[in-house]
Amino acid sequence: MPTAQTGTVATTRPAFRAGRKTLVAALAPDGTPLAARPYGPAEGTTEIDGAGTLPTAARRA
Repeated sequence: MPTAQTGTVATTRPAFRAGRKTLVAALAPDGTPLAARPYGPAEGTTEIDGAGTLPTAARRA
């Protein structure tokens, strides 16, 4: 039987449900998602787990 791999929905869903991780997103003025990243508290600071940004939104000021 297959097991859940690290970083998959099956392994991260419990952390989101328990409040240990939060997902934030950057949106264009029209509401189109441009970037998203999960983060979670880590010893008094915030750990950024990863970030996904659309190539068309990268390096925009």
